[in-house]
Amino acid sequence: MKTVVVTLFLAGLVASEAPQEHSHEAILQATQTMLELNNPLQIENAVFGLLGDAGAKSGAGTVTNLKCLQQNIADQAFTNAKAANNIAGMANALMFRALERNTTPVGGASEACDETAVNPEIAAVKQHQDPASPDAAGNKQIVLDLATQLQAVGADPNLAIQTGTFPAGTIGDPTGDGFICDDSADPVGCIFSTSMLVADVTEAEIASHLAGSQVSGDVVVAQAEQGDLAQLAELAQTVNLTKKAADLQGESNAKGTIFALGAKAAAAHPSAADAQKAITAALSINATVAAAAVDGVTARCTTAVRQTVQQSDNSGGNAVLVESDGIAACVSAQQST
Repeated sequence: MKTVVVTLFLAGLVASEAPQEHSHEAILQATQTMLELNNPLQIENAVFGLLGDAGAKSGAGTVTNLKCLQQNIADQAFTNAKAANNIAGMANALMFRALERNTTPVGGASEACDETAVNPEIAAVKQHQDPASPDAAGNKQIVLDLATQLQAVGADPNLAIQTGTFPAGTIGDPTGDGFICDDSADPVGCIFSTSMLVADVTEAEIASHLAGSQVSGDVVVAQAEQGDLAQLAELAQTVNLTKKAADLQGESNAKGTIFALGAKAAAAHPSAADAQKAITAALSINATVAAAAVDGVTARCTTAVRQTVQQSDNSGGNAVLVESDGIAACVSAQQST
């Protein structure tokens, strides 16, 4: 019955609300599922977080600061997903936080939340702004920040692209609609089905951003203060795996990924101050190692030599070289070219 009430209410919104709250339906529904696990603020439905203040009021539960309703929903959904060790749930909560809210008129910007989220991952993400507004210039950074947090929880950072919004509408459009869609019956999201999504960044730009950035120190410090050593360990493992994959591909991805060493050090120091010192020390001590790993020559040679040895073994013959000698010879040859 609650769903019916919500649907009827949304159907009655005036055109000036520029309805688009169902444009990313899959993200919305996944967030709603996580919210329902524990909903202490008694929020009627996650969809109210994407409405303008006037439309959101009747479904905000006990939330009175309506400009923070979207963040409140994302924060609680993330908390619930984290408690359930649900990476997809955490990812969708983060993505929900980045979606554009309805604004009036075309080109209007939604107010920034003036509260601090419980989860630092959510606090690091802001909502998209109307593509016709001056604030739309920040949408690219919003996606890059989201990608950083998605990677931190073990999700695909490229999912951040899916939170993009529509083509810019015309300022002064009396309908207030712009170029949008709004279809609750589309389980994926009409912005994807109609190919209306305007990507703020490319996957290559995300990869470059992650290679040269570190997960927010605030996230690590907050996790350390909470004694969340398991989350820190997961972060370290995620970044280590990323670096390993990058090295095998010969990519220059060492700069940002050595943060894993700082995360490991922080895991051994629950206090915020000790965590910060450990991170600084780890980054400093391992700077030389990171620089040496940039070109990935050793990793590529190791892969090639091991494949050669394995092929020889599989064919029933004897390995034509000792692995360590082969790797050394390969590296020497590569460096002399």
